[in-house]
Amino acid sequence: MKTNIPSQLLRLLVAANLSLFALTRAHADEDGSTVTANLSAPGKPATLRINMPWADIHIVGVGGNTVTVQSTLNQKGAKPRREDGLRRLDDELTFELTEKNNVVTLGIAGDNPWSSHDAEFNVSVPRTMALDVKTEAGGDLTVKDIEGDIDVSNMNGEVRLEGISGSTVVSTMNGEVHAVYSKAPQKLVSITSMNGEVELRVPAETKANVRLRTHNGSILTDFDEAVLKTKTEGKSGGYSYGYSGDAREAARAATDAAKMAIQVAVDIGRDVAHQVAMDMKMADEQAHLAKVQAEDQAKADSDQAKADADEAKAEKEADEAEASAPATATAGSATLVAPVAPKAPHTPRAAHAPRPPMPPMTGGKTVTGTLNGGGVDIKISTMNGEITLRQTGAAGAKTTDNVTVKFEEPDRFTDVRENHSSSNSTDYLDALSNYLQETAAARLGAGQKLVITVTDIDLAGDNMLGSPDMIRVMKDIYSPKIKLKFQLLGADGKVVKEGERRLNDTNYLTQAGRPGSSEPLYYDKQLLKQWVQDEFGGKS
Repeated sequence: MKTNIPSQLLRLLVAANLSLFALTRAHADEDGSTVTANLSAPGKPATLRINMPWADIHIVGVGGNTVTVQSTLNQKGAKPRREDGLRRLDDELTFELTEKNNVVTLGIAGDNPWSSHDAEFNVSVPRTMALDVKTEAGGDLTVKDIEGDIDVSNMNGEVRLEGISGSTVVSTMNGEVHAVYSKAPQKLVSITSMNGEVELRVPAETKANVRLRTHNGSILTDFDEAVLKTKTEGKSGGYSYGYSGDAREAARAATDAAKMAIQVAVDIGRDVAHQVAMDMKMADEQAHLAKVQAEDQAKADSDQAKADADEAKAEKEADEAEASAPATATAGSATLVAPVAPKAPHTPRAAHAPRPPMPPMTGGKTVTGTLNGGGVDIKISTMNGEITLRQTGAAGAKTTDNVTVKFEEPDRFTDVRENHSSSNSTDYLDALSNYLQETAAARLGAGQKLVITVTDIDLAGDNMLGSPDMIRVMKDIYSPKIKLKFQLLGADGKVVKEGERRLNDTNYLTQAGRPGSSEPLYYDKQLLKQWVQDEFGGKS
C-alpha cells in the first residue's frame, strides 16, 4: 500500500483499534446461515442497503430478482442445533435481512452489535440493483458486475469495485480504493480517501471532466496527453481544512458526517440502555432466587428440628428406669441462611466512539482537465496517497489466429514490485507472449481457440543489487512463478476447458537436460512450455 499516515493520526488509529478490541468479541457458534429475499416489484428500481459496524462484505451482480446472503453469522431468530446438544440462552451476534418496496436491508443484530467480530458476508444481487453500503468501524468491501449506482462509506478497509458502470460515490477514512469500469461512466464518479491510494480505470472512449487532488502523493495516468488535457490549478504546502473552493460541496459533506455521528451516538445510547436494563433485570432475578433459596433452607432446618424433638420424646418414654432424671430434649435451633445480597448492576460498557466526520479537503496539488473533450464529472481526492487514472483493459494483449495472451495489470506483477531497478521495463512480456503463442498454437485442434490471461509473474532469479537489469542471480530460492487463467473454446464456440493455474518450478536449476543457460527468460519459458504440454498434450 502506498500510504503515508502522519504519526499523530497513526497513534490515534492504533488507540481506537485497541479500544475496539477491548470490547467483548462475539462469534457465531455455528457455520452461519444463507438467507434469500425476493424483490416485491421485479423489474423496477431496487436498492440494497447495508449498515453495520464491522464486517468484510463481498457483493456480486447476477441475473434474477433475488438477493442472497451467505454469512459466517446466523440469521436473527435462528436456533441452530449444536453437535454437543447444548442450546444458547443469551442473544448471539446475528444478522437480519428484510425487504420492503424493493429496498432490501441487511444489518447486524444481537446483544452488542458494536463488538469487534470477524463477520463476513457474501451477497449476490440483481445486476441493476443500486448499492448503499456503510461500515462504521471497518472491514474490506468488494463489488463485482454491478450496473446500478454505488454509494459507499467506509471507515477502515480496502474498497475494490470491478465491472461497474453506474454512478460511484466512495468515501473512506483509511484504505485504498480501486474502481474498474466495464463501460464508460455516464454519471458522477467521486472517490475520497483520507489515507490510501486511489486507482480508477475507465474505458479509453470515456468522456469526462476530471478533478484530481492529493496532498501527499503523485497524480499519474496512462492516457495520452492528446486525449487527457490537463492543467495544474495550484499548490499549497501542508494540510488545509476549510471551505474554500467548492464550499457548498464541503459544507454538505460535513453536515452529512455530523448527522451520521449523531445517529451513531443515538444507536450506542440505545445499546447501553438496553444493556443496563438487562443487568437490572438479572439482578432482580438473582435477588428473588436468593430469597427462595433462603426460605427453602429455613423450612428444611425447621423440619429437621421437629424430627429431632420427636425422636427425643420417644427415647424419654422408653427409658422408664431413668424416669427420675429430667428429660432434656434440646431441639436444634434452625439456622437461617442470610439472603444473598443481589449483585449490583454491571457498569455499562464504554460507548463506542462515533465515527469522526471526514473533514473536507482543500488545497494540495490539484489537476483538472478534460478527457476526450469533457463529459461526466470524475472527482478524486486523497490526503495521503497516490492517485492513478488508467484505461480499462488488459495491457499488452497479443493475438494469433487461435491463441490470445493477455497480461492483467502487469505493473503490479511481483517481479515489478519487488525489483526497484532503474528501468522496471515490462518488455519481457512480449518475449513471453510470443513464446507462449508459438508453443500453445501447435497443440490445439482444428478450429479451437485459446485465451490465456496472465495475472502475475515472478521471474526466475533475482536482480543483483547495483547491477544492470539483465543480470540476475540464479538460486534455488528464486524459482520462477507464474499465475494465469485460461479458456479453451471448441470450433463451435463452446468452452472445452478452463481454469486457473499457479505455476512454480522449485527444481528449475536441477532438472535433467537443463544446464545453466545465459538465454534471457530461459527458465521462465521452460515453465510455460511444461504447463502447455501437461495441460494440452503434445510433444515438448
